[in-house]
Amino acid sequence: MKTTINKSPLPLLESPRIQQLQLDKSGCKVYKIVLNAELHAVKHQQQENLMSARVVGYLLIEFYSQPDIFNDVARITLISWLTNLCEGKSQHEVIYGNGKHCRDKFLRLFRISTAQYPEPSSHPSRPSFDSLEDMITDSMDYQASMKALARDGYQCLLTGMIDRTSYINCVGLQAKAEHEKLPLGRLEVAHILNEPTTQGTNPEGDSNVNKTYFTASALGILESFGFSEFSDKFNKSEGIHEVWNLLSLEHNVHQRFDNFELWFEATEEPHCYKVCFFDELDRVSFMSKSSRLCTDPFVVDFSSKDELLPPPHPSLLALHATCARVAHMSGAAEFFDHIEWDAEEAN
Repeated sequence: MKTTINKSPLPLLESPRIQQLQLDKSGCKVYKIVLNAELHAVKHQQQENLMSARVVGYLLIEFYSQPDIFNDVARITLISWLTNLCEGKSQHEVIYGNGKHCRDKFLRLFRISTAQYPEPSSHPSRPSFDSLEDMITDSMDYQASMKALARDGYQCLLTGMIDRTSYINCVGLQAKAEHEKLPLGRLEVAHILNEPTTQGTNPEGDSNVNKTYFTASALGILESFGFSEFSDKFNKSEGIHEVWNLLSLEHNVHQRFDNFELWFEATEEPHCYKVCFFDELDRVSFMSKSSRLCTDPFVVDFSSKDELLPPPHPSLLALHATCARVAHMSGAAEFFDHIEWDAEEAN
């Protein structure tokens, strides 16, 4: 089944999609305000304000439509922000300001990591192993990226590609690749939630004080939406590099995941996810290359066989998927792309 998410106007209040949400009184009131702000931006050809209105509008829809992911805190917080009129600001300006805030502080937490993090394949003194079990045990002592790779069986979670360097150093992997006809390549470690200090949230200067302050500021929005458990955990020793925040992916998959061109939606089976593509061509391409993606819809299993190496956190994957959908429907994904293209041209 094809997943199509395109930039589009917010659904009208009387539309079937909104009616199905059964908005409460406060939800109806604030959604009308957002619709008016969207209409005002269209009328005055204010493209960034239009995007901002749609960001908060689609976030509100997501919060109401996924009560199992977003509890009352997220919905109540967003409604409070959107109805809190500041002195000297119009209602429309409040909507646009909060849309920009959610775009820059929430959506960007889950899009593109530029953090320099050791690649699993580049360890200079990698020993050889006879069995996959020995290799996994040894990896427990390496950095978090190696733990993620060990948890995922030294394979891309989506395509099944085996990490080339790990293959060379493990007889068990060699036998597995030959038996299952699996491709080899260089695997990378993707963060589900990206490091805020590399997302334009840190000020000039590289002091640890500055980075800590701005990291806390970026993660603060998670607390506001009821996900304080993550902001607490990310401020501890492993921080953003906790193994449950990492995925082993081949380069092309990693790039698409980081750019919101690919995301994972939960199924009824624990740790099993439907693979969603923004571009239909990507769906067809990966289907032709991967034996794992032989059904439609594509479903992948992220379960971990080792309790010491927890699987990717379901709530983080749900947040990433939500942000991906909102980014595409609001136009924020296109906005992010243009910023990066301009930066590349400037360099």
